[in-house]
Amino acid sequence: MVRFFQISDPLRYIGVVLVLLLAQLPMLWAEYPQTIPELSWTLVGERMGDGLSIYKDIADNTGFLSAQVYWVLDVLFDRSVFAYRFFAFLLLLIQGFTFNEILNRTNILGQKTVLPMLFYGLLSFLFFELRTLSPPLMANTFLLLALSSLLKRFKSGSSDHGVYVIGFYIGIAALFYAPSLVFLLLAFLSLLLYTNTNFRRYLLLFLGAIFPSLMVGMYFYWKGSFELFILDGWYYPLFSAGITLADVKGVSMVLFLPALLLLFAIIRVFGAGSYINYQVQCQGLMVMWLLFGTTTLFLAHEKAAFALYPIIPAVAFFLSFYLVVSKKAWVRESFFYLFLGTLFYFGYGRLTGASEFTGEDRLSVGQETVPSYGKVLVLGDDLAPYETNAVATRFLDWQLSKKYFLDLDSYYNVSQVYSNMMADLPDAIFDQEGVMDKLFVRIPDLKGLYRVSDSDPSMYLLIPKETAEE
Repeated sequence: MVRFFQISDPLRYIGVVLVLLLAQLPMLWAEYPQTIPELSWTLVGERMGDGLSIYKDIADNTGFLSAQVYWVLDVLFDRSVFAYRFFAFLLLLIQGFTFNEILNRTNILGQKTVLPMLFYGLLSFLFFELRTLSPPLMANTFLLLALSSLLKRFKSGSSDHGVYVIGFYIGIAALFYAPSLVFLLLAFLSLLLYTNTNFRRYLLLFLGAIFPSLMVGMYFYWKGSFELFILDGWYYPLFSAGITLADVKGVSMVLFLPALLLLFAIIRVFGAGSYINYQVQCQGLMVMWLLFGTTTLFLAHEKAAFALYPIIPAVAFFLSFYLVVSKKAWVRESFFYLFLGTLFYFGYGRLTGASEFTGEDRLSVGQETVPSYGKVLVLGDDLAPYETNAVATRFLDWQLSKKYFLDLDSYYNVSQVYSNMMADLPDAIFDQEGVMDKLFVRIPDLKGLYRVSDSDPSMYLLIPKETAEE
């Protein structure tokens, strides 16, 4: 099988697409439910579809450009989970093809092959959450464009425009997924180590990265919410503790064998023989890419498997390079099938029984359907009530909203909660964190509007206006 994909031609590209399409089929049989992040992204798009502005009217840390994509998806497909997964697969194919063409055009591997595209696509099957339209996936599109520009600088030398473009692409990627900004340091170190870039061009690199955010910042300044753009769009995604959605122990067990195979591939690539200087530079760049991509995992606000996307190009690079330089056919085939078996065993956890390791159930929206109340407010991290209800108030992300509800001794916080809730009264409030009693003390007007649910003491239902008046 490896031999078929070692050559680059249209037939092989079609073969890669068919393999990836066939690999998607078990998803239909396994009936993978909507995940918590997917629900959160659809809610962001839905609220923006109602005419609200991210950060200003929606407390959420989704990247600005990612939020625009989710808005468009909501307008076109409403809450369709299939749309998120279909466009994720389409984007994955485009990225894989782009990555493959970058390596073939620069001849880094020493021969033209479709193996990079194949591995790029197959790696998304290690975890189910890698197969949805996440911000890291969308950000990778522009990181690959930055990689292409960076490799051109290695080969043809630096130019003012070329260096600026590298920074610009990274700046765009960061507006999709804030941790992508760390690749700016990667670009800086790469230019420093492998090119004769002068100080002025380093300034252009940083200017290019800052420019997209400056333009977006001007928009929020005009809307009167520049501070929220900085806090919710940059500070919290990069520096807050965030929320761990994945089972860290289980994910570590899943990654153990693939990591060993990757380490083996890297060692064999570096020890395979002599390379031209350009290939050595590119290998060094991809090692740094792997390290900086790993750094984004620690910066991610949502600790979930989809945060692995930034490292996929580097992993696909070394796996492909190893199969190209490996001289024994049986070794290549054994390595490939071992890696493939690992991917599919864990990627199809619901079919193979490996879901206990991948933590798919933990990431999925609750199995019990919450009744439809209309518009609700969830005070906690479990977004399941929103699956069958619309969002009330701007307090969508609990990690960003809890500062208002947990410190009700602050007049500013109380005024923010009061103004937001009175402007958009929820039909039901799910008090997962137990803050409503103190909130009623601080805002007595709200107490007369709600009653405790008979079925759930942590849920408060809006009293009908006629009953409240009586």
